[in-house]
Amino acid sequence: MVGAADPRREGQFDACAVALVSRICEVTGARIVVASSWRYTVGYKQTQMKLLEQGLPRTLFHEGWACPMARFSTPEKCDDITLWLEEHGITQTGSWLALDDEDIVPGATMTTDALDGLGAREAAAAVRYLGGADAGLGVRALSDSDMDLVRESFSGNRIAACRWLEGVDARAPRSQRPAALLTRDRREEVLRQLAVATGE
Repeated sequence: MVGAADPRREGQFDACAVALVSRICEVTGARIVVASSWRYTVGYKQTQMKLLEQGLPRTLFHEGWACPMARFSTPEKCDDITLWLEEHGITQTGSWLALDDEDIVPGATMTTDALDGLGAREAAAAVRYLGGADAGLGVRALSDSDMDLVRESFSGNRIAACRWLEGVDARAPRSQRPAALLTRDRREEVLRQLAVATGE
């Protein structure tokens, strides 16, 4: 959001970030489930109204669109998300992803910039994590062997692997992201960069 983090105030969502969330859902088939602390402060109805008012299409929301509130005394997003996953019988890791500026579910959170919010690089990494492809974001399919190699180099951490491939933390230009280099048969260059990034 630009402005306040409370829907009762006149804070506005960043239109680019809203478009990127929508894009992630459209190209991967993902659906939005809300774990925002707004559920605790203003309730479900006002939270949903604010999200719809700011441009998130209703069609992109999961039928169980918000996490239950597991603990009123000390709200914890991770507990709420875990409870929602249990209620919906979701046990497979890698089939869902949290977007937040804090690492609310280690190993399953694509962290965003605390000031700027969701950017194109994080969105690209999210699309890759969820197994999608999107030419507009520069996300093209990689071979299973390349994906396995990168993931193993990051000790099996898919979030770290996808962030590195899409140049999130290095702020690499799109054409110089490791994933883009791999699609242009510059594997040796990528392997050198991977060794540096992982200290191998």
